[in-house]
Amino acid sequence: MNRLWFDVLLFLLAGCKSLTLMSFKSMTNSSYGSAQIGDPWSAVTLTSCIVNCRIRFNNCFSVVYNGIHSLCTPGGKITYNVSRGSYQVGDKLYYTDHCNATQGYKLYVYKSVVNCFHLATNWAVYPEAKSNCSVECVSYFMNNKKKCLILGDFVININICCAVLNDVDLRAIGGRIMQGKTRDSLDLFLSFCKNVYKTYTFLGLTDIVTEGTFVWEDGTVLDPTWKNIVFYSGEPNGGSVNPNDDCAVCGSYSGFSSVFDAGCFRVPPEEHYYICELVE
Repeated sequence: MNRLWFDVLLFLLAGCKSLTLMSFKSMTNSSYGSAQIGDPWSAVTLTSCIVNCRIRFNNCFSVVYNGIHSLCTPGGKITYNVSRGSYQVGDKLYYTDHCNATQGYKLYVYKSVVNCFHLATNWAVYPEAKSNCSVECVSYFMNNKKKCLILGDFVININICCAVLNDVDLRAIGGRIMQGKTRDSLDLFLSFCKNVYKTYTFLGLTDIVTEGTFVWEDGTVLDPTWKNIVFYSGEPNGGSVNPNDDCAVCGSYSGFSSVFDAGCFRVPPEEHYYICELVE
């Protein structure tokens, strides 16, 4: 059997899994690697290597293929600053965009950040943005209606309700507004704000619960030493201009180089762009 027909047969055996082949890309930066998830095997082509990996492992998100020795090694998700192990001449690392495409997520690799993000195309007040990032929020709402609250003058609806459910419940769902807890993740957020949206964008950081105590979307409190890095000079101003400025926003006011505190859901609604990140 020649290589072409061999690959075609593997595509048929893999079924819908073969569709993920189109998203496999070569990774040449040695700062990134993946953990080996199984023993290597002989593979006559890169295509057969990848398809076989997808057939054998549900968590096959990368492969190391050696065209010289026709050897395929299965791997997990790409991570930063992970040893690739003992590489031989001819070894090449390939990885896939494993994000949930049906929800609009795409894999971004930026310095130490390797994660799935969805850049929303709509404006929203913060509670709606938060619920939109929780991909299973509607079904969750149907089973937890009694936990819902009414925010100010807002008419209760699924989006608002989901946004104010217990944080632990929401974090278990899998999606949240993008945070900036490291220098690289903050820089990536600011880059999205400046170069993609070019206007106001929510960061996953608020002091809604206690004025002056900013909390990330994952429930951790903002480190005081990190506050001067995240916020623009003179910010946050403690709501001195508006007591409802409980959200962190990037925009032209701060030169897109940091964030400042702004309204989350004042009337009329303070709507901004937002970015969702998958929590794995």
